Amino acid sequence: MGISGEAYDRLSGRLLSGIYRRAADDVCRAPQGALVLDIGTGPGRLLLDIARRRPDLRPHGVDVSASMTERARHNMRQHGHGHRVTIHLAEADAVPLPDACADVVVSTLSMHHWTDVPEAVTEMTRVLRPGGRIVIHDFRATSDEPLNRTVAARPEFAGRTVRRTLVTGTPWIPLPLFARMTVERA
Repeated sequence: MGISGEAYDRLSGRLLSGIYRRAADDVCRAPQGALVLDIGTGPGRLLLDIARRRPDLRPHGVDVSASMTERARHNMRQHGHGHRVTIHLAEADAVPLPDACADVVVSTLSMHHWTDVPEAVTEMTRVLRPGGRIVIHDFRATSDEPLNRTVAARPEFAGRTVRRTLVTGTPWIPLPLFARMTVERA
């Protein structure tokens, strides 16, 4: 991504707040004390919303861009959440967290950037606890085929399927420009 973390933060705050709000609604249904992992956290807008709403959650963010992770850390400190939100500089397919530690793995507008979707989904599966959820919001045109194929091949998701729903991101653009893809681990 060629845009700085600060510039993307300003842009996303204006244009994407609705999709972040929807993703936070999904995540905030997590159980008390849950560890939440945001893949492709960018400037951390989703994590800020989650931290404000649910002080009991343990939010972590991962992004491949140093500029984005620096901005996310800045935002967490500026809003008083720097002590409890952890930001990692890492690829989606190399998350620096232990196996089966996350209750929810979420991603907003990041999947279309991943170089290897099956590897990233495999990594999400690795860190997801049994009974946990993956929630991905991305552009409507982003294919969910690699996600479906990967989930179908994983024993942790036996009998589970990815649910895809179309969603709007802002009240001023009522068209469903985004897709929400969710799956629960057995």
